Amino acid sequence: MQINALVAYQSGEGLKPYSFELQPLQSYDCLIKVLACGICHSDIHMIDGD
Repeated sequence: MQINALVAYQSGEGLKPYSFELQPLQSYDCLIKVLACGICHSDIHMIDGD
């Protein structure tokens, strides 16, 4: 399963697409489908380099 996300590698940079392949689930794992996600205002400050 491919996971898609947006990441900021350094403070002051914009968000960039990032994808990776999820490893097979183990017996102690669970898979949760996220329908929507928010971003914290402090995360925006970190991305903006504030």
